[in-house]
Amino acid sequence: MDDIFLKIKNNENLCHCNKVSFQDILNENGLNVPQYEIYLKNNNIGNKCTSCLPEAEILYNYIYQNKEKIEPFIKLKKHTPNNNQKYKFNQKIKKLKENIYEIIDFILPKKVPVLKAYIPVISSNKIQSYIVNGNFSYPFNSNKTKTKLINIKVYDEKGSIFWKIKKRLKPNDMMRLPIPKYNNENISVGYAEINSKFLEKGDRGTSRIHLNVISDSSISQVHSGSPSHIKELYIDYIDNKESNEKVSLIISNVYNKKNHIKIFDKNNEILNMTLGPNQSHFVQLPKKNNYIYYDNESNIKTVRLESSAYTGLIHFFYSLNENSFSVDHLDANQYTVLKHNQKILKMLK
Repeated sequence: MDDIFLKIKNNENLCHCNKVSFQDILNENGLNVPQYEIYLKNNNIGNKCTSCLPEAEILYNYIYQNKEKIEPFIKLKKHTPNNNQKYKFNQKIKKLKENIYEIIDFILPKKVPVLKAYIPVISSNKIQSYIVNGNFSYPFNSNKTKTKLINIKVYDEKGSIFWKIKKRLKPNDMMRLPIPKYNNENISVGYAEINSKFLEKGDRGTSRIHLNVISDSSISQVHSGSPSHIKELYIDYIDNKESNEKVSLIISNVYNKKNHIKIFDKNNEILNMTLGPNQSHFVQLPKKNNYIYYDNESNIKTVRLESSAYTGLIHFFYSLNENSFSVDHLDANQYTVLKHNQKILKMLK
């Protein structure tokens, strides 16, 4: 693990999106390592592009198991917290959460948390979707991870459960489950709700769920995410000059109440619909009709999405034809309407 020590000494960033360094994480946590989910939230890492998550997991487990080796590095730099009120408030909330988890662990020593994840589901006669997950221990850890129970429910566009399954994933094993097709003609969408938990306390292996989508000429993979609790978004996308390229959104309402959704292209309303509980919708975003820019250039377009409840689960679907496509997640937090951006946002309306 010499590379970790080198990155600490060089003050390299672990999360480049939020500019959080290895040293920042050591200074923030010291030798008191919280639960992994709290560790990510407290350090503000892994919540945007998520490419730092593998290294974040390695650092987390290394701190947990090698406190004596890590301690000298914590003393390299004295932690000086920000004195603003927001920081103090966040610190109090963080401490309160830690106390609650400690109480739960004391009252229910064998209680294991359930991890909930969501992925989109895409189905057609040309496309096959898979649910992928592993349960691998870390290379520097001689102890095995624990067996994991996975409970999967897949909803179709109308919000009905059309497939559900339970699987046990043994230590250092992997699953790749083909999702049954519920429409063999055009592209249909839905989503999967996946609850997983390790059957006993101890070292946990890899946990993040992935969607794997394959056709004769394409393969795409996207990791699971959490639904958004945001009611208004501005969504940027690339409108290429290539006339066959289409950009669409997969919108899923994972909540137990109706959600009225509108999408605007400037002042033009391009979608006005109500999504019932567990329903999904596939909507193509507008393209520019007359291209006035040079060849090989692209145009950035912006649409505004409004919802009466929460926006839920949203993913991009890029396609050239029914065989050539790509799927990507939309990080709603990057597109939120912020108060200090109101002037810019009004210009986009």
